[in-house]
Amino acid sequence: MLRRAIGSQEVIESRPTTLSIEALDDWIVGEGLQSSSLDDFAEGLGPQLNAAGLQVYRLHISRSALDPSLEGTGCTWFRGEGVRPEGYAHGNTDTQRWHESPLKAMIDQRILKMRRRLVGPEARLDFPVLTEFRDAGGTDWIAYLNEFTPGDNPTALLGMSVTFASDAPDGFTAAQEAALDRLAQRIGLVVFRLTLAQTLYNVIRAYIGLHAGWRIVQGRIRRGDVERLKAAILFADLRGFTRFAETNPAEEVISGLNDYLGATVEAIAARGGEVLKFLGDGLLAVFDLEGRSEAETCAAALAAARDALAANRAINAARTERGETPLGLGIGLHLGEVLYGNVGAAERLDFTVIGPAVNQTSRIESLCGSLDVGLLTSERFARAYGGALKDLGLHELRGVAAPQRLFTLED
Repeated sequence: MLRRAIGSQEVIESRPTTLSIEALDDWIVGEGLQSSSLDDFAEGLGPQLNAAGLQVYRLHISRSALDPSLEGTGCTWFRGEGVRPEGYAHGNTDTQRWHESPLKAMIDQRILKMRRRLVGPEARLDFPVLTEFRDAGGTDWIAYLNEFTPGDNPTALLGMSVTFASDAPDGFTAAQEAALDRLAQRIGLVVFRLTLAQTLYNVIRAYIGLHAGWRIVQGRIRRGDVERLKAAILFADLRGFTRFAETNPAEEVISGLNDYLGATVEAIAARGGEVLKFLGDGLLAVFDLEGRSEAETCAAALAAARDALAANRAINAARTERGETPLGLGIGLHLGEVLYGNVGAAERLDFTVIGPAVNQTSRIESLCGSLDVGLLTSERFARAYGGALKDLGLHELRGVAAPQRLFTLED
């Protein structure tokens, strides 16, 4: 069944029981312009292939990815079961199953189409997975590669593959194979569009931050296009990092920095904050007040700081046990209004937060070392939070006219 909204009404349409190849071709193009994910596209494509009489019991689509965690993504549709999403982590291709895969052979030898009969006198089971398909009831299998940018490729978006397995007694007919030759190219265009959209999302998430990134893709791209935002601001900085970087191999420095920053980012994200910028061995994050009171927002920011400090202690314990240099973490918290948006040159912008409140948070964090504490908050933050904090008295902040009262954790 297919649900479709018409005005404020939702109607249910039956999927066609018969479909011409031309109509399926049109469906792929139309769905390709509307689908929001590869899984959704495959979920609809499988039944449509069968409605066109192709008797496909298994459909598989995979693609290269530009993602910090994944080398590629894909999905497999089974008739009667639906779609199974798949993700291929970096380095996970070095397995026996992948080395024995027909798709790897196609990629390595640049074979753009491969067909294998699974039963009968013409059966050719020269890859282990083909035997699995036969044992599952398959009779025929066809695979296609579509290169996104053939030749010298400057990007990580190499291309995609689509495979069809039939369980019809005689497999695919010559006419059906010709139809799949045509449809595979259309499917390749759909996957290319979806991959570009997914890549944009991945790059935004990895390099800009999700909330800031969506503001950008919604059109907030002009220099000076900013908005005022009230938020809890968090500055975090590793203590002793300069000496650590000077006295250790570069590989150990990068590995250690990733461990420390990764743990801090996880703590912030888990409490609803957003990291806007990495600043060498530190970072800047905000917790906006959207949907939360000042007290709730400050409580979330403080909880994230506590979690980050606990993670830092755990990392240091492990490093000390291995004979490696431990590093302290300092965190500053403040509550104030910031300017959130685009700053920079006409053709090279940074989406960030600026303003006196940001500068003051940085100055607060810089006193963690001299006061020998892991966390400091401003008086404004402490009052909004309303919970128990230890008063450390008045302190001079560089660039701030009047002394400021600072607070830390009671424990």
